[in-house]
Amino acid sequence: MDPYIRVIDNELILPGMKGKHVFLHISDTHLCVWDDLSTEEEKAEAIARDERWMVGKENFAKSFGEPFSDAQRITTAAGFDRLLAFAREEAPDALILTGDNLEWMHPAGERFLAGRMENCGLPFLCVPGNHESASLPGVWESEVHVLDFGEVRLAAVDDRLGTVAREDLDRLDELAEEGVPMIVCTHIPVAARSDRDFMRRFGVYFSIDRETEDDNGRRFVNFLETSLAVKMVLCGHIHGYSDTEIIPGKRQITASQGMIGFVHRLTVRGDIMPTGQKEHSMTTFKKIFRDEVPAMRFIGKEYPDFGPWWGDWFANGWFDLIEESMGGPDAILKIWENGGGYVGLERRAEGKPFSYWIGMFAPAGTPVPEGFSCLDFPAGSLGTVWIYGPEDEVHGAIPGCADEVEKAGMTMKKDADGFVTSFENGLCPRFTTPDENGCVILDFCFYVESIPSTEEKSS
Repeated sequence: MDPYIRVIDNELILPGMKGKHVFLHISDTHLCVWDDLSTEEEKAEAIARDERWMVGKENFAKSFGEPFSDAQRITTAAGFDRLLAFAREEAPDALILTGDNLEWMHPAGERFLAGRMENCGLPFLCVPGNHESASLPGVWESEVHVLDFGEVRLAAVDDRLGTVAREDLDRLDELAEEGVPMIVCTHIPVAARSDRDFMRRFGVYFSIDRETEDDNGRRFVNFLETSLAVKMVLCGHIHGYSDTEIIPGKRQITASQGMIGFVHRLTVRGDIMPTGQKEHSMTTFKKIFRDEVPAMRFIGKEYPDFGPWWGDWFANGWFDLIEESMGGPDAILKIWENGGGYVGLERRAEGKPFSYWIGMFAPAGTPVPEGFSCLDFPAGSLGTVWIYGPEDEVHGAIPGCADEVEKAGMTMKKDADGFVTSFENGLCPRFTTPDENGCVILDFCFYVESIPSTEEKSS
């Protein structure tokens, strides 16, 4: 693949949906363009701005811990053409551009973008960013624009001024009443009920706060939080990748800057049935069981979202440091037969920021290496789901695991702070070595309420 391009994959599971749709999401390309029709002033301004972004985009990448190399040190126009070339190869159902496509409204940039989109050969949906005006004929419109795929629709909403026009809000209400699952595409993220603390870290400029004094802004955030039709929000603006929840179970994904070749690939498909193979997928829920575990210490590093963090762990040998600290993986295997895996752990609580950890479980009291943190868990019970399927598909079934655990009669356990803890547990060999069908098993676990002992039941 082109070294300029970096792809992060996500899935949205819509229960009952029969088809599958793939969308490519790109944001913040900040095009600075000059051509043969440019005035000397426009050319000089475009060159100067492009040079400033050569530094600025690297600084943003470093601030989010995202990779940046010589491959990213190209002009915004050259980078945009590389993104479009990748999109044409992928042939998604639609290409989504979530704003600041242009660094500023300038004739050469407008000609460039309009021409490229007209000839890209793909359905596309584009929203303006705060660097842009309300409309650019042939590219984006000054009203809610919809791409409808029958079972799901994309809705482009102009929030570039930190609010949404009343007529656009009315149109969103009309669309929601039709009941078709909707992915709302904007430029500026919202600081909503569940991700407000996280989004506010970036400052008021970078989000529309649910407590804004602007009536239309509050109405927009409330719509995203409460509308049953809204299944996901796609946006940009902060120049870094994040995956948060505006309310529990409803995600807001910000694409990182297109100027460094970032592409968010979203697959939308139906839910996974536990009883057998689902159309368009080999993934199934193979086994659901209760697992009693001892007191353990989870050692790792905390992150604000899912992000591209796993590569750092393998590159820096951080899993090896944890294994050394516990005296080798046998130390955890002696007390928990399903221990020793590399773990991505999630902690969720109503009205509190989501947190994501990467690390390993170790015996209680294991020393914590320098630069790491820990979470201590008492002895308890896990509800575990074995997700069986191709390695590139099993993670897409994770959203359905909670329902399967609860259907099996287990209740999610909340800690003293109200957090529910769940985690993926990649174990060797069932996750690392595909079987004869090319499939693996990923363990996904939830801490659940323990079954009362006989004495507890009778007291």
